[in-house]
Amino acid sequence: MAKYRPEVPGNYVFNLDSTFDNYLYVIDPRSSEILVNNVDCNDDGGSGFNAKLTVNLETGVDYLIICAKYNPGASLNSADSNIIRLQISQTGLPYIPNNPEYLQLKLLSRSGFIVYDWLVRIYNPNPYAAHVTYNSKMCFESDAKNFTGLKDLVTVTIPSYSSIAVTIKGNGTAGWITTSIDYSYCGQGYRRVACANGLSGSLTMNAPVNTQITYK
Repeated sequence: MAKYRPEVPGNYVFNLDSTFDNYLYVIDPRSSEILVNNVDCNDDGGSGFNAKLTVNLETGVDYLIICAKYNPGASLNSADSNIIRLQISQTGLPYIPNNPEYLQLKLLSRSGFIVYDWLVRIYNPNPYAAHVTYNSKMCFESDAKNFTGLKDLVTVTIPSYSSIAVTIKGNGTAGWITTSIDYSYCGQGYRRVACANGLSGSLTMNAPVNTQITYK
């Protein structure tokens, strides 16, 4: 048995590899029942007789991982491998509860001449880490609001109630900065865009424009 605490929420794949028929349990310990019922388990989801399981995990939780023989009462013998290898990887969009709060933007400094570069604080006001994508160059209004036609995208992870400072490069007459959170909910993909224009040397900007885009 082992514990696993993910640093980022999302869909995680647990993949077992051994010479014998194995079984895998991923247990959320936060059950309020006398018998734990927050259990995901698998037998032959992987290659051969190996177990494989995909589970949505949250941050701040020590999940219990149990790797065992398919028949827990059978003991290992000399013909069995003495090692069960467990691979854990993240896949797909991050798992985030529906309707996350929009990112918050603040100007920190300006540099350059005529065409300015901006140091921008991106704050995640949600109680969970978020994958955040921003365009590292300023862009035009339609691209900023619709998050399309962007060629300088950067993706980072911002912990809960935390911020990072990023540089947005000047780009001719383009005057918008844009950011987004992508997430999935009930099998549907969503993008929450926070963008702004009207950046000034006094480190003010117009009120950010917040919009949600739905996609599959």
